[in-house]
Amino acid sequence: MQEVLFKNADPNLPHKDVDSYELRLADAVDLGFPRQNGHYVLENHFFWDEMRAAIVTDEIWFERFSHYEFAEKRYRERRAALVERGYVYSDLEI
Repeated sequence: MQEVLFKNADPNLPHKDVDSYELRLADAVDLGFPRQNGHYVLENHFFWDEMRAAIVTDEIWFERFSHYEFAEKRYRERRAALVERGYVYSDLEI
């Protein structure tokens, strides 16, 4: 499961107004780790950097779980925390 959460519902915002989080729930194989077991919850923050004139990421967070149910619970907790911070618009419905 992969989702991008935004503070603004307008998909046509100028780059300078981009502020979003990607939230992802994936297993090790999906992430390119075929010899590892487990499920990962990953979170990336993307925003416009005026100095670089590009969209960049400044926060990359992940956590590994041995059971899918625990990973899914953490995904929902992280999603709820982002919604509480104002990232209420999603690119998908879950």
